[in-house]
Amino acid sequence: MDNKKCLIFIKGYDPVLDDKYSTYEKEEFRRATAMGPYKHHLITEEMIEESRRSMYVDSPEDLYQSYYYQVEDCLGIFEESVIFKDYTDKLDKGYVISTRLPGYEIEKTMAIIYPLFELEVSEYVRSGANTLKKHDLIGYVDQNKCVLIEDEEALIPIFNEIMREKTPGKNGGGE
Repeated sequence: MDNKKCLIFIKGYDPVLDDKYSTYEKEEFRRATAMGPYKHHLITEEMIEESRRSMYVDSPEDLYQSYYYQVEDCLGIFEESVIFKDYTDKLDKGYVISTRLPGYEIEKTMAIIYPLFELEVSEYVRSGANTLKKHDLIGYVDQNKCVLIEDEEALIPIFNEIMREKTPGKNGGGE
């Protein structure tokens, strides 16, 4: 059989001898490959996380939930958030959370510290139809002293739900 021909088998029909269709040479194929891999329209884990991020970052009515989500789950703060716009102060080393929001307690000294974020945008994160500018968590401020922490893993034991300042009346701050 000629290499430019092929046999086509369809269940319930007689076999057919036809010319081969050279997919890779067609303009439609080149356009399709330029678009990248196909993504199914059903909800994926990535889409769920994007909508969750958008909800927490854009939610001025649940300020504390947004604050804790950004600090504890994202280890950063997003420029587009109400927290960044209204509750950060710029220092020489970075942005610090205002004392109008609850801080975190250092376990041994019980001192209250506040998260410190990079001055420069460290990452652009997709959230729904928007792209958010993230400033990474780089340390904390303790009584006007900046403490920088290089290792991201070392930030997790400091900034978590257990270490939140126990302030009565502040949603999520403790009992």
